[in-house]
Amino acid sequence: LSAAAARILATDSVRVICGPSLDETSAGEDEARVLTLTFSFTPCLSLAGDWSGDGDLGYNSVSGNSDSESLALGLNGGYKTDNWSHAGEIDAYNASQNNQTSAKSYSIKLQSDYDLSESSFAFGNVRYLDDEFSGYETQTSLTLGAGRTFIEDGNNLFSGQIGLGYRTSELRNN
Repeated sequence: LSAAAARILATDSVRVICGPSLDETSAGEDEARVLTLTFSFTPCLSLAGDWSGDGDLGYNSVSGNSDSESLALGLNGGYKTDNWSHAGEIDAYNASQNNQTSAKSYSIKLQSDYDLSESSFAFGNVRYLDDEFSGYETQTSLTLGAGRTFIEDGNNLFSGQIGLGYRTSELRNN
């Protein structure tokens, strides 16, 4: 794989972590209960060619004097051709405490890299963020630039990017 592919594409290893746990503790009349469930999978796409992907799904529930729940989802995918690498990320997070929403955010990020040489590349990046508990309704950005890979071996990758961007932010009316 080229440096751009190593930056963007997931490894071919399959990693499945499935650890549901339910811990209950009692202290006199106070009672607490915790439920945590996490799944991680790599790759989620087993298509022919240079496709890759991975994802995470997590759920946490705590009850006692107060109740809280959270749900997190993350999906990543990529595609590599001779000189191009394309990657996308989707993230969602939702949390509540005592049946009131305390966090809610969604984001999408897309990036394409074009290899100029073994260690240099040009890139374009688009990002969208919708976070209900920030000062903005939505934030969208577009970035174009160049990057360079300084170190790449089997286990390590160090690269940098520099570019110009444009961002729009819609203020939340409270």
